[in-house]
Amino acid sequence: MTQIRTRARVGPDGNITVPVGMIDAGAEVEVVVTLTKPVLTQEEYQAIIERTAGSIPDLELPPRWEYAKREPLE
Repeated sequence: MTQIRTRARVGPDGNITVPVGMIDAGAEVEVVVTLTKPVLTQEEYQAIIERTAGSIPDLELPPRWEYAKREPLE
């Protein structure tokens, strides 16, 4: 098998798909994944959270139920 160089996007399930062809079905391969963009820093994540927190004005929490009263353990 020859070396294949391709770009793939990580899907919503966290997986990537790399087509190699039916002729190589069952072959053992070595996969190296390198992110093409840098990972966000803690400060960048915090900025995203602050920007988006409360951004859905019509979001309502469901009503809370009362917890069952239990006898204390002895």
